[in-house]
Amino acid sequence: MNPACCHFSGGTCLGGTSSQQAPECQPGGTWFGGKVVGSFPPPSNPLAGTGSLLEQQYQELRDLMYMISGVARPLEKAARNSYADSPFVDDIALVGVPKGCVPPTMTLYDGTTDPLDHINHYKQKMMVINATGSLKEACMCKEFGSTLSGAALQWFVSLPNKSIACFADLVNTFHQQFASSRKPKKQTSDMYRIVQGSEESTRDFLNRFNREKMAIPRCDIATAIEAFRQGLHQDSDLYKDLTKYPCTTFEEVQMKAITVMRLEEDSGPRRATYGADHTSRKALVANQSRENHCSNIYQ
Repeated sequence: MNPACCHFSGGTCLGGTSSQQAPECQPGGTWFGGKVVGSFPPPSNPLAGTGSLLEQQYQELRDLMYMISGVARPLEKAARNSYADSPFVDDIALVGVPKGCVPPTMTLYDGTTDPLDHINHYKQKMMVINATGSLKEACMCKEFGSTLSGAALQWFVSLPNKSIACFADLVNTFHQQFASSRKPKKQTSDMYRIVQGSEESTRDFLNRFNREKMAIPRCDIATAIEAFRQGLHQDSDLYKDLTKYPCTTFEEVQMKAITVMRLEEDSGPRRATYGADHTSRKALVANQSRENHCSNIYQ
């Protein structure tokens, strides 16, 4: 028999069988003419969890083998102590979370929106926890993962063990990872793009303008006042008033706008009382006079 050939469970040898197994032969393969034919997934990493340089080199070798066409990647198996894996150092990972510290109820972050908005929202939610100092920092670190989903959660669980020493490290790493999802920083000059709609009331326009204004850090007041004036309907009383009597503070602008808003909101119900077609009082008086005149003619 050919000692170089073997036949074992799942394997096939062409040219004879032997109890001796060739070193190249593996379950599921075919030994033919000194060559193994078929796909042979490498065995699982026996060094997993040791954290040694040899483990890293072994993993790199396995990754290269998986790049070979036809080599299937086996299912990863969890190590016995994988439950203790944590991206946090022991000063955070070993701290017991108090009963009052529960995951905040908020929209889960999936990596597609502004990470800064998520961090700010998370901080506000965690302000209510009954903890101080290092205990509060540990709680904020440990609960952060529960606010993630999708690609963001995958990023979090793949962080290297003991790579995060404080909440600031976590925030900085989070910002760096999802920097491409940041919203463009708004400038004061962007407020010139805010224009009052054809059917938009002064109140709605002022509220919309204020929301955009608050979203701009260190907003230039003079630019904001001019942008608000130019965004108004040019035939409106407020536009004419701000043009004739310029304001130096935005509070002055709002006071003038409130005066116009009161007039608009007071005249609205009055117009509605004169019919669905908003016929003016003058037109109604003219119609009444015409009816009276006609009735006098036929008397």
